[in-house]
Amino acid sequence: RDRASDRLSETRATRAPSRGHVSLFAALAALLAPDTAAPRLPSVALEEIAAPAEEPSDTWRMALAEGVRVIAHSFADPSPFVAPAHDAGALVIAQVRSVDEARRAAGAGVDAIVAQGTEAGGHTGRMSTLPLVPAVVDAVAPVPGLAAGGIADGRGVAAALMLGAEGVWIGR
Repeated sequence: RDRASDRLSETRATRAPSRGHVSLFAALAALLAPDTAAPRLPSVALEEIAAPAEEPSDTWRMALAEGVRVIAHSFADPSPFVAPAHDAGALVIAQVRSVDEARRAAGAGVDAIVAQGTEAGGHTGRMSTLPLVPAVVDAVAPVPGLAAGGIADGRGVAAALMLGAEGVWIGR
């Protein structure tokens, strides 16, 4: 906990350029909350503050207290995380592998949903990105839907947008 907190503080103090995925979150936060200034997000790899859990952990709460403004939740029920994140002024993005998971995430009140096809590392489900994206987008509207999995260039971004996604989540 102290190491992660120190890393967040150091990043703020140096105002170092953000890593790609954090910049994506800043841009997404501005898209989802255009009436507010884009949050200043620390440049910390999410793996350092993420922990699989069924309820918010101390590390998770520390991240919110330190000013993390976008929480990415993956492949489980996000319900226990939404209210505490929103109370702290953070947005919650849920990564999903199926339409059922997407509906559950939308019902929990997440701010955006990432339809992540099996091309995203091969461990994220059984459906490919191209059929998953429009099914998820249609199922969760008006919650913004993003596409992930196998998107590596402008053509992939264009395809995702044509399928109804409002943006893409590109891995590293």
